[in-house]
Amino acid sequence: MWLAAYLVLVVGVAQLALAIGQALLASSSVGIARVRFESLLFNLGSAGVIAGTIGGGFVMVVLGTVLFVGALGVFLLAVYGTAGGFAVHAYQVLIAFLSISALVRLVLSASGV
Repeated sequence: MWLAAYLVLVVGVAQLALAIGQALLASSSVGIARVRFESLLFNLGSAGVIAGTIGGGFVMVVLGTVLFVGALGVFLLAVYGTAGGFAVHAYQVLIAFLSISALVRLVLSASGV
């Protein structure tokens, strides 16, 4: 059940929101290489978290989380310096929420929950 929710909400909806937000909010054009790098980090991180959780490998969960949070950092840098406003702040809140949830997920995995 958690896997379906994670795939839909994080890997699907959140990634789409991040991509659309970046496209609309970035102060300069974002190159295809950066988009590919973000996508690679985000999806490899998510795959690592899923594989580690299913397989019981905490190290894999940690590596996946590091890649995932790294992707969030790259997404955040794309809008760095953009003039403030509700949309930029909402985008930053989404990134903060995903980062905090990743750390909570890491703690839960470490505790065996």
